[in-house]
Amino acid sequence: MKTIFKVMIGVVLAFVLLIAGCSALLVVGSESDDAAQSPAAETTSADAPPETSEAETEEEPEETAGQANARESAEAYLATAAFSRKGLIEQLRFEGYTRADAIYAVEAVSPNWNEQAAKAAQSYLDTSAFSRSGLIEQLVFEGYTRAQAEYGVSKTGLGSAGEQSGETAGQQNARESAESYLATGAFSREGLIQQLTFEGYSKKDAVYAVNAIKPNWNQQAAKAARSYLETSSFSRTGLIEQLMFEGYTRAQAEYGVDKTGL
Repeated sequence: MKTIFKVMIGVVLAFVLLIAGCSALLVVGSESDDAAQSPAAETTSADAPPETSEAETEEEPEETAGQANARESAEAYLATAAFSRKGLIEQLRFEGYTRADAIYAVEAVSPNWNEQAAKAAQSYLDTSAFSRSGLIEQLVFEGYTRAQAEYGVSKTGLGSAGEQSGETAGQQNARESAESYLATGAFSREGLIQQLTFEGYSKKDAVYAVNAIKPNWNQQAAKAARSYLETSSFSRTGLIEQLMFEGYTRAQAEYGVDKTGL
């Protein structure tokens, strides 16, 4: 009886051990499957592209409405006239554009400022006579850099020999300036040369211009004498001395006073 009881206990223990061993094997197998699947899940998560919102995918406009209008205005101005960078910005500001939009427009158009200076220089010479230095100073005043102004004036031919007239551009402008002065006032030879050099012409170009015009200095003295008598009272001697002070010779001064009847 005791033997049978021991056998039964042994069978029960064996059965319990068998069940425990199977459970352990199942747990180990489950953990292995989880470990094998985990990297794949992480890889899939890492490979997935990041989600983007609609706001992030929208592109910002290249120009604001104000910038576009300022740019179009700048292009219109440059199509009809020459401007320096500073001058064009000031013109756009005068039209009511903000400084930021005006600067944007000028930089967006980005014209060749040397060519603009040359265009401006030629435009000035089409209506007035300038010395080389006088025209450079005028362009600098308009907002061009000195380098741009010098380039523009050089492109007009000021200072270089003319192909057909035989006179340089500087000589031509000095002559035209001298003619303009004589059309509105009376000058002695010395006084006209001084006036031209004061305007920036070289002494050489000023002398050339006066010699090229060859006005009648006696008539200039008579014109000057009459002009003085229209505004002041003079004795004959005093008026002669005044004309000589203005650069007329004594003979020219005496001729001019004689013509007034003094």
